[in-house]
Amino acid sequence: MQSLEQRFQFLGSGREFVTRKHDGDKLISFERGGLVWVLNFHPSQSFVDYRIAVERAGRYKIALDTDAKEFDGHSRVDGRSEYVAMEIPWDGRDYGCFGAGIDSCYILCS
Repeated sequence: MQSLEQRFQFLGSGREFVTRKHDGDKLISFERGGLVWVLNFHPSQSFVDYRIAVERAGRYKIALDTDAKEFDGHSRVDGRSEYVAMEIPWDGRDYGCFGAGIDSCYILCS
């Protein structure tokens, strides 16, 4: 997290937008400091092709994955994956992209 803050300086950005709070899915996504945060708190459910709202179109990469081996995770998602946000209005934003295999917490950067 500290190296992520050094790279993106999201803590002091003051710019944030919650795009999804879904009680049944136990999933929260929000934007802060140009990053897209996707947090799955469900104890037994992962999600495939879950749509996430984003502020702008483009390609997003994983900046941090709590399921990665370096965090003693299962490394179920390829850290080199890219997610393409297209003009598909979703959750109050003009663009949406699909997050593959949301098992834990991901932070995406463009």
